[in-house]
Amino acid sequence: MWRTWLLLSVAGGSGERVVEPNSLLQATLRASDSPVQRIGPKETLGIVHIGKTGGSSLDSWLKGNIGRRHLLGHGIHCDMSYMDAQAKKQGHPVRVLSFLREPGTRAASQVLFWNTFKWPLFQKWKNWTLTEIMNEEKAFRRYHNAWGDGFGGVCWMAGTCVNGWYIHTEPNGKNDTEQLRRKELNEKHPQEVLAMAKANLERTAWFGILEDVERSIMLLQWQLGNNYTGFTEHNVNRNPHAKEVTEEDLQRMRKLIPLDMELYHYAQELFERRWAASGLSMPTDTPDRSAGVTGGHGVPLFPQRVPAAELQIESWIDSAASAEPPFPPGDDLLSDLVSGDDY
Repeated sequence: MWRTWLLLSVAGGSGERVVEPNSLLQATLRASDSPVQRIGPKETLGIVHIGKTGGSSLDSWLKGNIGRRHLLGHGIHCDMSYMDAQAKKQGHPVRVLSFLREPGTRAASQVLFWNTFKWPLFQKWKNWTLTEIMNEEKAFRRYHNAWGDGFGGVCWMAGTCVNGWYIHTEPNGKNDTEQLRRKELNEKHPQEVLAMAKANLERTAWFGILEDVERSIMLLQWQLGNNYTGFTEHNVNRNPHAKEVTEEDLQRMRKLIPLDMELYHYAQELFERRWAASGLSMPTDTPDRSAGVTGGHGVPLFPQRVPAAELQIESWIDSAASAEPPFPPGDDLLSDLVSGDDY
């Protein structure tokens, strides 16, 4: 039996919301009572590489250990809509893998990462710290598509990322009708988009938590049935200001991205269920993160949630920032985006 994925759509011109099975998004994962499943050696794997979450390291590790033959999404960024379309074209399921990262830290990294490129629109703030950028409204708004709510996980898992950008989607490439559909979903129905992201996260074959990378890789090794080694960081963020990010910066950022924070909280809980179901345990000389040990920048395993009723979502399309929005970028910038730093 195969599960059916869900698509959110806005009906006609009335703006009426409906939730219905998507004929394009064919089921890609087997239904099971267990929250974690083994991955067969001949099954096709698909990487949903969320920006600044360690995806390049995962990509390189998988390529080096299992090769490219059964690996989709290698070397690109894509959301779930793209991955499911690929599954339909291939005619067989795809076992989706992904990494998530604490959203405030990820957003901070993405903003500073953009300053490592020679993009004219950001030259004025290229040598600024994150604190300085966040304190200057015009500058901070220019970076909206680096930190905006949804880019830390929700739009990737829900399959509602902006199309016609560096993120591969289905339909892929510039499509004004599809761009408007996704914009309306993200802005007018954030709770439904969040719910879809959570449901699709459950249907991944594996996902890791970057702040809990040791257990994450142990779980993936167990699922693959092979103790592949050699997982290392690739292309660490070379912006010198990355080391100057303050806890105040991160707390300010987290308040702006409640949807991504809620998905991350849910991912932490789901990861614990999968870890428990696997029967794995950490070596005795390794701290047990499930006991409340914090991750990067002191992020607790189960930090306080933002009440669902208070969740808000901003525009994911940088329309009000200026009369000259910086994205989608031209083709000459796409290679920079997909081949750059991981952390």
